[in-house]
Amino acid sequence: MDKRLHFLVKFREPLFDLLILGAGKDGHIASLFEGDSSLFTPHYAYAATAPIEYETSERLTLSLTTLSKASHALLLLKGEEKRLVVEALEGEPVLPLTALKKLTEKVPLEVVAYLE
Repeated sequence: MDKRLHFLVKFREPLFDLLILGAGKDGHIASLFEGDSSLFTPHYAYAATAPIEYETSERLTLSLTTLSKASHALLLLKGEEKRLVVEALEGEPVLPLTALKKLTEKVPLEVVAYLE
């Protein structure tokens, strides 16, 4: 898959018109977990391993390199457990949100949150 994405990147910019993302209660997106050494991989896609508290540990994901080649991103958050993610996006130092912050340096992000 990485070779196919590499080929597409050469001929299509942006690679995606719109990313629709969710986030875990820890603020991870697209299986890009805080502290994971693969967070800054130059590859377009890779196999990720979620922290032990997650039910599904083995995952296939797109890297920040790939996600950053989008025109726009929409982050959908639902549930009270996502309140810390919203607070961190508003500048509160409650979660690091490395992947989200790096993504927003290159891609405009709109957040829709239902925290009830």
